[in-house]
Amino acid sequence: MPSRARVLLTSAALAAARNDAVRGRSVVTRRRTRQNAGKDAVGAVLAARRLVARFGRVRLDHLVEGATDRGAAVRATQELLDLLGEIDLSGLAPFVDIGLRPSGCGLALDVGLAEENLDRICGLAHRVGCTVTLDTEDHSSVDQVLAVAGSLRDRWRGLGVVLHANLHRTVEDCVAHSRAGSRVVLSPASHPESASVAVSDPHEVDLQYVRCARALLAGACRPVFAVPGPRLLGVVVGAARWHRREVGSFECQVPAGLPASERRRLTEAGVALRAVVPFGVDEGAPVARRPGR
Repeated sequence: MPSRARVLLTSAALAAARNDAVRGRSVVTRRRTRQNAGKDAVGAVLAARRLVARFGRVRLDHLVEGATDRGAAVRATQELLDLLGEIDLSGLAPFVDIGLRPSGCGLALDVGLAEENLDRICGLAHRVGCTVTLDTEDHSSVDQVLAVAGSLRDRWRGLGVVLHANLHRTVEDCVAHSRAGSRVVLSPASHPESASVAVSDPHEVDLQYVRCARALLAGACRPVFAVPGPRLLGVVVGAARWHRREVGSFECQVPAGLPASERRRLTEAGVALRAVVPFGVDEGAPVARRPGR
């Protein structure tokens, strides 16, 4: 990126962050209105079309997790395949990412079953032209999810993973997955975790998030930052400038309810945005457990 463009990118984003901080607002959390793309594929695609028009990109975050039997895993898989079929018909595929939890596809039941289901989803997503991102969920499933993702990425290069910054291990995971061809979504927190595996103090989570962000930006991957507040937004954009990141080589993931004024300030600063909206039938799960919320 030319140096002037880098300066404009950083100064504008930092100004937006400062303005929001002074007003006591959070870029990604001020409006907590829960938006849901619906329970079916048609409703999800209608929501995606509206959000792509406003943000340019969208992530449909599949809510189903923790399949307790093969039937539930098969149903979750079919729901995602149906969604991909509708996305194909809509013409929105290049702008859509599908976020999912491998446990919903049977990971806790049978790794082979889950990998088979995920392979079908990734294969169809590849043919349709959109991307898929696997959530590592909680600390007990990180190794399994990363192993499955590594296996699938040999066949489906666009596959991404969500890493949760509050876990003690995540800085090392970010370094390991910062290579070219990787796409990593950095989320502030996962499920509630014990002190032995994660930090819980908000300030410590912020510090951990910055360490993880710098590790990703120093590598050759495509990082996606689910930035939890305006101050961290400024830090992330400043770190991107320090690492001479091109405009568009990273994204910030925000809720669909982000106010228009905040959205405009970020896009005018050259920050690539992706709206996140939940999709699926598991609507009772807490919002705090959703990546990018």
